[in-house]
Amino acid sequence: MGPLGPAGAVGPAGPAGAVGPAGAVGPAGATGPAGPAGPPGPKGETGETGETGPPGTPAPSWYGSFYDTTTQSAPAATATAMRLNQTSISNGVSIAGGTSISIANAGVYDIQFSAQMRKDSASSAQLDIWLRLVRGGSAVDVPDSNTSVLLGATRKFVAAWDFMVAAESGDQYQLMWSTDDPTMVVLYQPPQTGPVRPATPSVIVTVVQAG
Repeated sequence: MGPLGPAGAVGPAGPAGAVGPAGAVGPAGATGPAGPAGPPGPKGETGETGETGPPGTPAPSWYGSFYDTTTQSAPAATATAMRLNQTSISNGVSIAGGTSISIANAGVYDIQFSAQMRKDSASSAQLDIWLRLVRGGSAVDVPDSNTSVLLGATRKFVAAWDFMVAAESGDQYQLMWSTDDPTMVVLYQPPQTGPVRPATPSVIVTVVQAG
């Protein structure tokens, strides 16, 4: 056989063959970084107001009003508790032992009183009134609670002021008084006429919860 001749020129490309079937899906790529937050949407409309609920139970209030219908005296220069023998109204506050104001519930209380004093001697006399606390069976004078008054010859005088106290449950308070004049009394007066007017208690005490 003789040697091969030179190669002939390349002929034109034939038509593309049919597309083969798709290959399998590759694994998912890593998650890209989050884009910036979009602007907030518009505020929605306010809903309708709901119905008003039932009123709550009010906190209890403690109080008491008391007085005495006797004329009271005290031995000279002797600390004596003013007496109380009548209750006008009370809730959680009461008379104990005829001389004490008993407080059943802890709280801050305003203790107010008025006492009608009378002295019959011609000389001047000293009157002192202060507050005493009885707690757990032990009595102690409340510090800085005294008021001292000098009364001249025969006269009447109304002592009236108040005390603010922080009471514990079961505390009792007494209005104490003393004088150096044996003629001085805490005076009770029965009903009067000309004009008609009610009796005058020797002592009136009101106690109101303040907090």
